[in-house]
Amino acid sequence: MVMREDVELWGQPGLNDDEQLGRLMEVMGGSLLSYAHRLLGDAFTAEEVCQDAMYKAWCHMESLEPTSQLRAWLYKVTRNAALDVLRSQRHQTMSLLAEDLLDPTPGPETELERKAFVEALHDALHRLPPHYTSVLSLRLLEGYSYRDIAEELNLPLGTVKSRLRNGLQYLSRELVSVGVDQSYLS
Repeated sequence: MVMREDVELWGQPGLNDDEQLGRLMEVMGGSLLSYAHRLLGDAFTAEEVCQDAMYKAWCHMESLEPTSQLRAWLYKVTRNAALDVLRSQRHQTMSLLAEDLLDPTPGPETELERKAFVEALHDALHRLPPHYTSVLSLRLLEGYSYRDIAEELNLPLGTVKSRLRNGLQYLSRELVSVGVDQSYLS
């Protein structure tokens, strides 16, 4: 259905350009703003998108034919402008994430937390019985495998495994008792 009154918004006799634009905004502004707000979820950005759509409509007034559907065209311009904004926001978010991922340097808070955890770990290891301390130190601090620990300490593999399991339980309790965050222990 061709909406003749849409095209008539452009050329009302006796109205100057500013008045014609005001009339167009009066007739279409509210519905375009609601549409843009539903697409974007942000009232401020929706207003900007609607203003851009109205400006584009105003700039292309001469190219519209009398049979054009102005409302449909304005909705299309508004939708395209909103999609451009969403793409831009997504690109900015991805760029920020990429920067964070590419920067391997931990922040000062992370470094302080890590140092505090390592210090608490060393202190807790020294409070454990020596047979647990030896297997846990080789495993946690030196990175030895179970087999390497068994060879180093001249113990059966089963003994190493049970001492590691029991030692980790004791160590976990020690660390929690001094206030270490549980997330470090998992």
